[in-house]
Amino acid sequence: MSTPDYLPRRSGPVPPPPVQTPGDAQAWASTRPTGDTTRLPQPSQTPSLPPDYPPAPPAQPTWVPVQPEPAPVQPEPAPVQAQPEPAPVQPGPAPVQPDDASEAPENAVDELEQLVEVGGEAVPLDEPGATPRAYRVTFLRTCKSEWIKLFTLSSTWWVIGVTVAVTVGLQMVLMSSTRFLAQRPNTGDMPAQTIYATNSVTQLVQILQLILGVLAVLFVTNEYSSGQIRSSLTAVPKRWPVLAAKTLIIALVGYVVSFVTYYGAILAGWLLVAGLQPSTLPVGWAIVDDRFAASTVKLVALMSLSTTLILIFALAVGALVRNTAAGISVLVVVLFLLPIPFAYLNWGWVEAAQHYLLNNAQVGIYATSPLGFVTSLWVTAVWAFAPLLAAALLLRVKDA
Repeated sequence: MSTPDYLPRRSGPVPPPPVQTPGDAQAWASTRPTGDTTRLPQPSQTPSLPPDYPPAPPAQPTWVPVQPEPAPVQPEPAPVQAQPEPAPVQPGPAPVQPDDASEAPENAVDELEQLVEVGGEAVPLDEPGATPRAYRVTFLRTCKSEWIKLFTLSSTWWVIGVTVAVTVGLQMVLMSSTRFLAQRPNTGDMPAQTIYATNSVTQLVQILQLILGVLAVLFVTNEYSSGQIRSSLTAVPKRWPVLAAKTLIIALVGYVVSFVTYYGAILAGWLLVAGLQPSTLPVGWAIVDDRFAASTVKLVALMSLSTTLILIFALAVGALVRNTAAGISVLVVVLFLLPIPFAYLNWGWVEAAQHYLLNNAQVGIYATSPLGFVTSLWVTAVWAFAPLLAAALLLRVKDA
C-alpha cells in the first residue's frame, strides 16, 4: 500500500504514524525502539487530514450458529397380530385299489374325465360351479360342433326356405294344370287317367336335389374359404371325424328337410284338386285321395333316401375340390349334363352304361328302373361314398 503524497516519507523499517496532537506524539515516542532518532513532526507541521481518516475498518460479519433441525419422529409400527394356525388336515381314507386290473370298470376313464375339482372335491361337470378340467374329443361332440356351424349361418335357413317354397310352389302349379284338364269339356279325345295326390311329385326330385346339393357343397367349402377349417382340424387332430360328422349332419338334415318338403308338396297340391267331383270328370277319369296311404309314405321315404345320397355326393365333391364354384359346377354336370350325350349315342355299350349314371341310377330307388331297386341303391351308394372316401384320404395327407 503506497503512502499518500501529503504524508512525510522515510526510509526505515517502521514508518511513524501521523501525529495529530502533541500528546499522541509523546505516546508514540515512548513506544519507539532505542536509538530511533526519527524526527517527529511538530504539531505546527501536522497537515490537516480529512475528517474520516483513518477509515474505519470494515465491519466484521456476525456469525450466528445454525441449530440443526431435529429429526422427524417415526411412528411406532403397529403390533403384529398373531394369526391362528390352520387346523391340521385330517387325511381321508385311502382309495381302494383293485387287486387286479381286470376288476376296474371299463368306463372308469370316462367317469374320471367327467369330474372336475371344485373346492378340492371332485364333482360332475353338470353341477353348478363346476369348471371343466379336461375334455376329451369325442365323435358326439364333433357332431355337435358341426351342427352349430351349420345352423348359425343365415345361408342355411335361406337355402332351406327356398327349397320348401320352390318345391311346394311347383307342385301346386302342376296340380293346377291337372285340374284345368279335368274341367275341360268332355270331348273324349283325352286318355283316361287317375288323379292321385302324388301326381307330379316325382318330377320335383331333381330340383330339390340341386338346391340342397348347393347347401351340402357350401357346408364344406365355406370353411376352406374362411380358414375356419384350420381351427376345426386343430381341435380334432385325427381329421377324419370332422368329415364324418359333416356327412352325418348333412345326411340327417337332408333327409328330414326333403321328407317334410315332399310331403308338404303333396298336401298342398291336393288342395287344388280336392273339389273335383267324379261326375264332372272326363270319361275314364278318376280321383283317388291317397295322401295318408302307406304307399305315399313309402314313396316319400324313398325319394328322401335318394336325395340324401345325392347330398352325400355333393358334400364329398366339395371336400375334394375345396372350392364353392368348382363344387357346384361338378354337381350340375354330373346330375344334369352328363346324361345328355349318353341319351343321343346309339352304341350298345353306351346304352348299357347310361343306366349306371348317378342321375339315372338314383331314379330307380323310388320309381321303376331297368336296374331295379337293389341295383339302383348300391350304384347310387357307390357314387356317394367313393368320392367321400377319397376326400377322407385327401384330408389326411394334405393340409387344409
